[in-house]
Amino acid sequence: MIHLFSWFLLKQKYHIDNDAVVIMLPESNIKWNDTALYYLDDFMRRKKADHSFVFCADRSYMEKRVVKGKSVNIRFFYYDKNKMRHLMNYFCLHQFYDKIVFFFLDYPYENKAGYILDTTNVTLDELVCLSFYRLRKVPDHV
Repeated sequence: MIHLFSWFLLKQKYHIDNDAVVIMLPESNIKWNDTALYYLDDFMRRKKADHSFVFCADRSYMEKRVVKGKSVNIRFFYYDKNKMRHLMNYFCLHQFYDKIVFFFLDYPYENKAGYILDTTNVTLDELVCLSFYRLRKVPDHV
């Protein structure tokens, strides 16, 4: 119940509507987060969204990206990593919003993103595009 309330509060506070995508960046891995942001516009087109909310657990990363942001339709906010984890736990039980992506490397246990990157030939771009954003292919702008 508390997790549903967390989502309700996020929606109310930031005015998240059906025309927005929500990205959760709980990791402090710069390359991982940069790749997620690089393909965000492609994900927005796929979901027919015209703006996005990016919640970062790493304040310093967020502050750097706000200055360098490539799109005016992306808004950055700080959000605690543990709160992201709780929200994802609820999302795993009940997919309450089809335009939200959680970029955990090794959470929950079934998420083997870190392991895949370390032990296979799958590239970071492929993993982000095909697994997390579920795009049909890695876009040509790579």
